[in-house]
Amino acid sequence: MKFKLIIFISVLIPMIYSFNFGTVPKNDYQSVEAGESTEFIILLWNLGQNSYPVNVRLLNDLPGWDIIVRPQEFVLSPTPVAKPPYTGGEYFKVSGMGIVKTETLRLFVKTPKNVEPGLYDLDMVAIAGDSDEQVSVLQERQFKLKLEVKEKPTVFERTYSSLKLTGEKINERVKNARNSMTGMLTGINLSSNLPFFLGLILIVIAIAIVIVK
Repeated sequence: MKFKLIIFISVLIPMIYSFNFGTVPKNDYQSVEAGESTEFIILLWNLGQNSYPVNVRLLNDLPGWDIIVRPQEFVLSPTPVAKPPYTGGEYFKVSGMGIVKTETLRLFVKTPKNVEPGLYDLDMVAIAGDSDEQVSVLQERQFKLKLEVKEKPTVFERTYSSLKLTGEKINERVKNARNSMTGMLTGINLSSNLPFFLGLILIVIAIAIVIVK
């Protein structure tokens, strides 16, 4: 019995030691209007020594919503610590380890056109690990995401917003035009006074010559 127990522990410890599933949501809140779409991004990494499969699924059902998880089933390879220069992609600083280049999990959401305004929960779980006949080692990460559906603005509100934006653009153009005109007038003043300054310089030079003689 002791011999079997020692073998079991010696097999289990290396498996747990080499299994390190890290996750962090890049954004856990989004807001849209009814009928619009958005996405949530979750960063994943594996600081263990072996690759392992990951399965992602939603925990709540929202009828009429279009929800897509990409990828939903995949194999997460070991994530080495990254060193500069950093190439494109998503990076995350893991405490005590350094900066790692993460894998990206995306949740695409499109709301129905007739959905009621309010705050909706999107609960998702990612299960990592594998099982065999002798031992199962799994790690689970749950994500509680929030999606706020806002009321669509009225025709008056849309018109007011459009007029306000147009007014801001007009004010900016008028300001730029004034600055341009000021520069032009300054240039004109300098040009018109140029003969006066040249004459004054010539007089000073003439007086200096007379004094020297």
